[in-house]
Amino acid sequence: MSLSSQRTYSRIVAMIANKQRCDRGTAEACFRLGTMHGKNLGGLHNNLEEVLPLYDKACASHVDSLCELAKAHRDEQAKRVTTGRATER
Repeated sequence: MSLSSQRTYSRIVAMIANKQRCDRGTAEACFRLGTMHGKNLGGLHNNLEEVLPLYDKACASHVDSLCELAKAHRDEQAKRVTTGRATER
């Protein structure tokens, strides 16, 4: 197995483990899973519809998640403004 294949396999294993732990309510795992989505790791894609709920779930007890959640919201709002899809709140 090549080094690249080993890294991919390791990321997929980590993604599955974090998903299981996040489903059980572990904030750190939700944060890590959201970060994996954000960085397109382990076959995951940077999809804010999936990332934001993970960071939101992690925010209950994980300070770094608050920062990532704020950045994700900021980036999504900036994207809406630049594409003309801004919504009033």
